[in-house]
Amino acid sequence: MPKFEAKIVSIQDETPRVKTFRVTWPGIETFTFLPGQFMMLSVPGFVNAAGITVKRAYSIASAPADKGFLDFTITAKSPVGLSSRCHQLKVGETVIAEGPAGHFGLKKPLHNLTFIAAGSGISSLRSMYRQLLLEGYAEPITVLSGFKTPADSIFKDELRHLAHHHKNFHVIMSITADDPSWVGLKGRVTAVIPKVFTDAIARHYYLCGPPEMVNDTITVLTGMGVPRAQIFREAW
Repeated sequence: MPKFEAKIVSIQDETPRVKTFRVTWPGIETFTFLPGQFMMLSVPGFVNAAGITVKRAYSIASAPADKGFLDFTITAKSPVGLSSRCHQLKVGETVIAEGPAGHFGLKKPLHNLTFIAAGSGISSLRSMYRQLLLEGYAEPITVLSGFKTPADSIFKDELRHLAHHHKNFHVIMSITADDPSWVGLKGRVTAVIPKVFTDAIARHYYLCGPPEMVNDTITVLTGMGVPRAQIFREAW
């Protein structure tokens, strides 16, 4: 795969455990990828016990139409892994990006699109719905995002901003924690789906999240009569 020495130009704190890294490199304007693809990231000098460079796959969170940079949204999962090492990086430092790769992406027909994510699964879906909006896609787009607490919601402000500025863009958020301050929906996305998608059969779905969430969501949707051919998935 093509390899790029990518310089970090900004770091956005999304939640206490999640950061979005914006990177660039000379000639990035000619770099092409499809919404939903990923790249293999590594940090120079970060190796495992055997001295081998540690690499991990991270979805590209920006859209192809976002020219001049790429975004990677990374959750710090363990104190010693690559994700935590990335969280120690500063603006101006470098990561190595290899790719793009992956086959998860938008499929025709692009009709009544519904994106369902749990946790950081929304990062690869962000590339898709941003690309659609930047291209002027006018049909309905719905994003259902599930997270544990309000503080864990990734892209919350951006999602609300997009919904405010695009009449065809609809956002549904749900938490699983018992938080009395939350005035929105509560429960796993699988519990929310039957309540909010009364027209489930007419939709085309893109799912991303932990394998159990993705599999359970497929079970719920097909149980509601949605053809399996209308459901596209990516699991961590």
